[in-house]
Formats: sequence, C-alpha cells, structure tokens
Amino acid sequence: MHKYTSVFFFFLIAVATVRAEEATLIPTPQIDERIELLGIVFRLAGAEEYQCTSFKEYDDAINMHFADFKNHAVVQQAKILRRNGIGHDAVIAYGIHLSIEDGHVVLPDKNSNKTLDVLTARWSPVPPSLFIKALDHFYVKSRFHDFFTNHREMYRKTEERVQSITDKVDYAWFSRFYGKDYLDSNRARRITFG
Repeated sequence: MHKYTSVFFFFLIAVATVRAEEATLIPTPQIDERIELLGIVFRLAGAEEYQCTSFKEYDDAINMHFADFKNHAVVQQAKILRRNGIGHDAVIAYGIHLSIEDGHVVLPDKNSNKTLDVLTARWSPVPPSLFIKALDHFYVKSRFHDFFTNHREMYRKTEERVQSITDKVDYAWFSRFYGKDYLDSNRARRITFG
C-alpha cells in the first residue's frame, strides 16, 4: 500500500474531477494521461519533484521504457524551461490545458474553453506551439499511450488510495468558507493532488 501512496505524493499526477451536487462535492480521483506525460518529460529533464525513487518498480519501468528518449527535443526544451523557473504546479497547469486527440497531443483550438494565453508568458522562452510539436513527437515515438495503458492497474489502485483520503474531506466547507457562489454547479472542477 505504501508504494501506491508514494506514487500519489511524489508524482503530482492525480487529478480529481469534482462535481457540485446538492451543495456537496463528490470527488473522483483520476490519473490524467496528459499530466503523467508532462511529469515524465520533466522527470527526464531532471526535475527533482517528478522523481519517483521511492517506488522502484515504477521508477524502473519509466527508466526502461523511456531510456532512448532522454535527449529528445522536448526533454531539452523542458530543461530550458526548468532553468527559467518552470516546474511543480506550472507543469500540471499546462497539462490540463492540452488535449490528446486521435493519438496526438494538441493545443486547444480557438473554439475551446481551454486556453494557453495565461500560461504563455510563464512558459517563455519556448513557444507553446514548438513545445507541443516536440511533446507530440515524444508521445508518438515513445509509444507513451502504450506505457500509460500498461500501467492502468497501478493507476487504478492509486486512484482507490486517493479516494480513501478524499472521502474524508468536507468539500461543502469550500462553499461555506468562500460563499455559495464559489462553485458553479454546471461545471466540473479539477483538484490537482500533489
């Protein structure tokens, strides 16, 4: 059980979708492929917050699967971004604004409610379109989706462990503390665990 908790705390990959229902929020933790993708890219770039040495089995699987991609263009770009302060929450914030469609990582289109506009300044000097092009190449060539799918059972167990923690949270407190209009009952909310 400890190894699943370690994945939760050391990877910053669990994303919970929270829906407002009758003033009570019901969280559903979910490992998000976009966040995991970026976490592994930044791990390969040397970001200490994305290392998982406490979970040897998964650490070894990442090292083996992605060994040939340590010098990939997106990893080099991630290193540049790291030197300019990108890490921790910025990686996750970027990830939730991306989409994976038809086996490719894509930027949101102009009609999407997702936007990278607020992230652009924070993510300079690597333009989003250049980064996404390299990220998509990495995603396809490394067979990232296959890696993600092959670890689905481990992710499911991690989601269960996270759920056992989030079940104890009083989510109605957020509305009481911030006001009843804090949550829009028609929108899903994401809480990033880390």
